[in-house]
Amino acid sequence: MNDILSVNHLSIGFDHSYGHTSVIDDISFNIEKGQTLCIVGESGCGKSLTSLAVMGLLPSGGRIHDGQIVYKGQDISRKSQKELSEIRGKEISMIFQEPMTALNPLHSIGYQVSEVLRVHQKVSKHEAKEKAIEMLRLVGIPSPEKRFAQYPHELSGGMRQRVMIAMALICHPGLLVADEPTTALDVTIQAQILELIQNLKSQFDMALLLITHDLGVVSETADKVVVMYAGQVVEYGDTKELFTEPKHPYTKGLINSIPKMDEDTEVLPTIKGSVPSPDEMPMGCRFVTRCPFAMEICSKIKPPKITDGHEVHCWLYSSEDVKGENPSVDKV
Repeated sequence: MNDILSVNHLSIGFDHSYGHTSVIDDISFNIEKGQTLCIVGESGCGKSLTSLAVMGLLPSGGRIHDGQIVYKGQDISRKSQKELSEIRGKEISMIFQEPMTALNPLHSIGYQVSEVLRVHQKVSKHEAKEKAIEMLRLVGIPSPEKRFAQYPHELSGGMRQRVMIAMALICHPGLLVADEPTTALDVTIQAQILELIQNLKSQFDMALLLITHDLGVVSETADKVVVMYAGQVVEYGDTKELFTEPKHPYTKGLINSIPKMDEDTEVLPTIKGSVPSPDEMPMGCRFVTRCPFAMEICSKIKPPKITDGHEVHCWLYSSEDVKGENPSVDKV
């Protein structure tokens, strides 16, 4: 086993005045050293919440009520906030979606990048400044000595995201969590940022947990893919296999919706309906209300996990006796 991160049967919910709502339900995956694992799915499927749980940064009211998050053999889901603060930024770092809200507008770029070093490595102010400038240079920021003294509002969106990457990597963490790191950027800058993250991942020999809804990004960067829907894992496996032989109807729907350059298509295929809210989850398979191949059992019993080197949660692949018409899997 060379897993740097193992998420085992993780369930997350929110407490409120009228009870408890489950949002993430029994998800499991693992990342090995040097690997890139992507979590994909529509907005509202639980991707970002999963990444925040790994960082120990769940929103107010959210709590882990079952499962483990194991980093280098330690169950960090049971650690106190004080213990987690010693890990965050040093062992596990995160790049957030919107750098303008993640960076502090009241502090200079240099202060924010060097502060990570001062907190975790107890270096002198001068040494922290030198290392911060070098890190800014490494992530492709021109004139880093000048940028060191500037403030977030003086930088473009792409430059701010590079600053976030510098902050995340300055302590050479073992795991980088990137939550939609290019969402707020234009297309040309997106490609540059993704290439930069991949290059630095290889240079620092770290693992990458990438949260995205862009399957094009997944196909180019991921070693393994977790497909999530409505707070559950529906498919999980090797990237090449998932794109060439997807199994779950939801995964196939996502892949079919990707525009193809060699086809003259005016209307792209879509998945009908929308992700149900946490308070209105259907019984059985959570995709049942949108699946064109749903059977009677799908609306009653949670689908089993079928594993043969590639994990899928779907009644279509079960050897158990099911009632109702079972369409050909090849047609899904």
